[in-house]
Amino acid sequence: GKHPVRLSESLGVSVFPSHAAVLSTMRKRVRSTPSEKRVIPIPGLATAGIPEKSSTLVWGPDSCGKSILALHLATTPAVEARFSPENGAWEYTQVGGRGKAPASVLVITFRSPEVRYGQFIRNHHALFGQWDRVTERRIRWYSPGRNLAGEQIIAELWGFVLDGQRSGIPVERIICEEIELAAGYLPALSLESSFWAALIELIGTIPA
Repeated sequence: GKHPVRLSESLGVSVFPSHAAVLSTMRKRVRSTPSEKRVIPIPGLATAGIPEKSSTLVWGPDSCGKSILALHLATTPAVEARFSPENGAWEYTQVGGRGKAPASVLVITFRSPEVRYGQFIRNHHALFGQWDRVTERRIRWYSPGRNLAGEQIIAELWGFVLDGQRSGIPVERIICEEIELAAGYLPALSLESSFWAALIELIGTIPA
């Protein structure tokens, strides 16, 4: 099939696999399934929380707290939840006897550069404390441009996931920030109907 090619002075010729090729590879691997017992607790939520290993879309207007919620979900240790009929409330047990932060978190942004996003985290002290406990933290900003193709983004992100698996620190949680702005900053994405399907498949896949 057809695969995109990128020319650069520093790297020369780079060939990136098509979305179809990447999807075919990922679908041969073990998919992540939401946990039935472990959740990421959210204060004030009527349910136990968000199931661990699930994919969650956070949607809302600007400055309503989407990024703060996403970072909370990405950095909060998972717990085991059990509803207590006697108390009429959920009871939580820390996994392994103590709260353990995710080993690795990957943040993908389409508007905010790495430095600005890192400053945003530091400005929220409670979140920064949780972020700082994550062993491997990566923020990847895909800067605006007409030449950046979706295949290049997917290939790089898939490389991050595989590198983490090989290093023994697998990517446990992924945040995709500012997705509503992606096509505006990266016009090539609007021509690639399978980009978002490939991204969703990537998020829901664990390398075997």
